[in-house]
Amino acid sequence: MVKIVKAEKILQKKSGRPSKLGREDQILMTLSYLREYPTFFHRGIKWGINESNYYRIVIRTEKILIKSCWFNLPGKKI
Repeated sequence: MVKIVKAEKILQKKSGRPSKLGREDQILMTLSYLREYPTFFHRGIKWGINESNYYRIVIRTEKILIKSCWFNLPGKKI
């Protein structure tokens, strides 16, 4: 998963402030969200980021994993 996300991030245009969290942490955040479906507020507090940033990271990582066709996320489509 890390290789897929890193490869996608290399292709993207770099803009804005760099993330406080590494790509491994972002994947872990996404997987923990998909397993438990907690509120973004509570998960954001746990990771030390704002809930809107948590949401953006989860959605972005989900899209990358779905687009790769290596992972099947039930109920999720491109």
